[in-house]
Amino acid sequence: MSELDIVEAMQSRYTQVMARVADAARRSGRKPQDVLVLAVSKLQSVEKIRAVYSAGIRAFGESYVEEALPKIESLNDLSEARWEMVGHVQSRKAKLVANAFSRIHSLGTQKLARLLDRHREPGNGPLDVLMQVNLSGEDSKQGIVATKRETWRDVLAFAQELKAYPNLRLTGLMTMPPLFDDPPEHNRPYFRQLRELRDYLNEQDPSLNLTELSMGTSYDFEIAVEEGGATIVRLGSILLGGKTVLRSEMKGVITAVNILGQLLAVLVVLYVIIQMIFPNSERRGVLARLLDPILAPPIRKRVKPYKGFDFAPLILLVLILLVEIVVVAVLGRFVK
Repeated sequence: MSELDIVEAMQSRYTQVMARVADAARRSGRKPQDVLVLAVSKLQSVEKIRAVYSAGIRAFGESYVEEALPKIESLNDLSEARWEMVGHVQSRKAKLVANAFSRIHSLGTQKLARLLDRHREPGNGPLDVLMQVNLSGEDSKQGIVATKRETWRDVLAFAQELKAYPNLRLTGLMTMPPLFDDPPEHNRPYFRQLRELRDYLNEQDPSLNLTELSMGTSYDFEIAVEEGGATIVRLGSILLGGKTVLRSEMKGVITAVNILGQLLAVLVVLYVIIQMIFPNSERRGVLARLLDPILAPPIRKRVKPYKGFDFAPLILLVLILLVEIVVVAVLGRFVK
């Protein structure tokens, strides 16, 4: 896609999404501007981010610190862009996150709270944080478990403990309901429960003054707005389309596959050269003895030597290169 095509596509998506958010807000008796659309830009190209920024989006959500930091740096000319962390934050990466983002959606432990508070530069002002709440009880979900009303006092205690951190400001809650194969209506109870939990916390301790509810994705954001009173919806594919940037870890996999393939290819080429220089297998040395067991079972049963020349290594070389090409091509589909 050309740059113009990307801009037009993002503008069209933005217009459609904002109309649906506005309709859902009105159904819940609220104004469209009461709901922030957060563009989840993880694994997305800077071209798409620039395009959706020009369409009107100002808040962007990232999940992977290593990917986000260089992206934020390359887009520092977008003066009104706000960057928020929506993914799980490992303790060892708290220092990197504390000053790079304006809000963290996934605070779930006191340890992380202490680290964020410690590393946040006072000159940047308090870091807005949302408590991540696990309403489904799934082991795969992060956050404070609050599956039953009896556990809500634990959430309250956690929220009150956060008052001790001057560089953090708790403003609300975030949740991720189960991912159902069926219609998103199944998530309605979870959104309602998060709103009720927020109201409970405010009733028990009015000084908390929690206002934000981060819930709803491309799959179910309308229900999150109309049923749960979401104030932030985290939208990825419906707004930005398919992911086009590969995570740094995956780029490392591609590099490793390339290096491994080249090393194996070099070994096989050396084996072929040794075979030509020393036709007598007893004189081929260590390399031949290493490769012979690998080549013999799968290939030599089907490929017989011709005029004393062993073609099995050449076939292995071709197979190595083909596997390398296929693996890199498959992984490379995610790279813009």
